[in-house]
Amino acid sequence: MLRVVALALVAAASSAAADANPRPVVGILVQPLQPDVASDQPLLRYGSMYLPASYVKLVEAAGARVAPVFYNSTAAQLKALFARLSGLVLPGGHVSILDTSYADAVYSLLDLAAVGRH
Repeated sequence: MLRVVALALVAAASSAAADANPRPVVGILVQPLQPDVASDQPLLRYGSMYLPASYVKLVEAAGARVAPVFYNSTAAQLKALFARLSGLVLPGGHVSILDTSYADAVYSLLDLAAVGRH
């Protein structure tokens, strides 16, 4: 019970602080673990997605805050989050952009960027 209350207080405090913080918020699309990486059983304890720390550090070094953008979010969730972002990073690399939920998120976010925030 105490943990729930503590988490609620932290969430409320961070929400209030986020509204008062003038730094831009840059979203970074979270990547799925690939089959060759996912076969590493100790790594799977931590989940099936990852956000490369190098991207987070680069965005923070530029003075922005980072918001993870989960590729398995619904279109409505992506749209709501996109409206609150100042920028977006779409990491490349070892992930397919053809017929995957990651690709669906990429194309949804690109469509939102092309249309604008409204």
